[in-house]
Amino acid sequence: MHTLPLPKMTEKHPNENRKPETGKASPGFGQPALAASSLSSAPSGRPRLSGPQLSFLLRVTPPALQSEREHEIPACVTIAQAILESATPQFGWGSSSLFRLANNPFGIKCSHPPTASIPSTPSTGPQAEEAEELKEANEDSGSVEASTWEVVNGVKEQAPAQFQRFPSLTEAFRAHARLLRSPRYRRAYEARHDWKQFAEKLGPKRSEHDPDHCGYSTNPSYSALLASLVRVYRLDDPRLLEWLESGIDPGPALSLQQSAAR
Repeated sequence: MHTLPLPKMTEKHPNENRKPETGKASPGFGQPALAASSLSSAPSGRPRLSGPQLSFLLRVTPPALQSEREHEIPACVTIAQAILESATPQFGWGSSSLFRLANNPFGIKCSHPPTASIPSTPSTGPQAEEAEELKEANEDSGSVEASTWEVVNGVKEQAPAQFQRFPSLTEAFRAHARLLRSPRYRRAYEARHDWKQFAEKLGPKRSEHDPDHCGYSTNPSYSALLASLVRVYRLDDPRLLEWLESGIDPGPALSLQQSAAR
């Protein structure tokens, strides 16, 4: 379903003629793996974020944490999904057309409306009014056609699909939270207090009658890639996320080993 989109691009990417930016090291970071496919060979030391990677995390961490506070969706997995779904092999995190032009960091398709109701949301009152306003805003934002890779019966296939366009990243993260609280993702949501189990259950169904996996992606390695991103960039470290949200540097005491030891 939600796989790494490969949009039809006619515009020139703003970084096309630039060498990869390494940026200055923020305290506690070492040299990065620039794409999800290279995570398995990432150095054992502290990964260093490039300028674009850090900018991406500074944009997506605040709404991810807000989603966790409001809907109990694990922020570390939400951020990992945004990294994985918005990356392109050539330019890395946040470089997909869906992210840049449609504020869609999760590959949410029109065939999977993100405005599914949340059981705890009342049918009347301020929350209901806010939900209705958000639904209208998302509908007014339209859609984007893009090519996507799906794995069907073990075979990787490319096909066009319609993806949601959102008025802002904030609305995209709210839609993502509602989507993961819909009946389809019930098994994952039930495991929300254990991010590893949550990520595992987002993976593709292993059979037609598999009750434990929700099929967010058809990629067989989807759950493993999410877990790798969380571990390598220690997205489960509350101090790191607090820094990315507030801009207050936690200092060099943050280490990859602290997260890996959990």
